Amino acid sequence: MHYYGYYDEQETESQLPREFRPITAWGYLGYELLFLLPVIGFLFVIIFSISGSHVNRRGFARYHLLLYILAFAAEIVLFSVFLFKNGGDLQAVLDLFKPYYTPIVDQAKDLIAK
Repeated sequence: MHYYGYYDEQETESQLPREFRPITAWGYLGYELLFLLPVIGFLFVIIFSISGSHVNRRGFARYHLLLYILAFAAEIVLFSVFLFKNGGDLQAVLDLFKPYYTPIVDQAKDLIAK
């Protein structure tokens, strides 16, 4: 119902078909948390990306799929740069990161030993 140039948002949303209704902020938060899960989240991203049941959810899932693809491409590029910088010596590349992952591995070993 129009009132001084404003319209009733709920009335307009209820007239939309289900697949075009907007996702609430809590809905986006829930999908974001779901997509953050390591393996299950990636599977849901793929399923929702090709699903045609809800347009907004499909677009949000495609955005996350694009982020996964860009992150993977960036990892490939960075790894290649490190590899070629060290003359193709993979052990030298791994030794570059040794100060970062050694404490994590040691902590994990301590937790397992307890």
